[in-house]
Amino acid sequence: MPLEVGDHAPDFTLPTGADETVTLSEVLEECDYAVVVFFPAVWSRPCSNEASVINAVYDEIRRLGGCVLGVAPDNHPSTRAWSEELGLHFPVGSDFEPKGKVSHAFGVRHDAGVCERAQFIVDRQMTIRLAYVAPVDTSPGAQPILKALEELSAGG
Repeated sequence: MPLEVGDHAPDFTLPTGADETVTLSEVLEECDYAVVVFFPAVWSRPCSNEASVINAVYDEIRRLGGCVLGVAPDNHPSTRAWSEELGLHFPVGSDFEPKGKVSHAFGVRHDAGVCERAQFIVDRQMTIRLAYVAPVDTSPGAQPILKALEELSAGG
């Protein structure tokens, strides 16, 4: 079962390149909220569409206090190449080794070696403030993220 609003989010560190990593708690040092987006297969059309939409509203997400952190089951050379191809403004960590550890901890791991298409917002206390799981073959875009961040920034 996916983590739900109010659950404690597990901290994690994932590789984004050969000698680079991204850590959830470190992202939260620079933003009020970490937007954790799980991409099932980075080179797929729905993942590319979703990432591109989030990238297009990145400045708005930042204005609302969020920092985006992607998670994908692909290896880090693949996630890095995909990120560069799309010109993403946010890091995408590779949940490849150990296979699916982070997606499993968030409850969005598939047995088929991929993860659910999911979006979470985590606050500085590591509490889940948004938990949204979409159909794997459909891009939810950024609407769930923007709506939740707007409510949170308004005191919701």
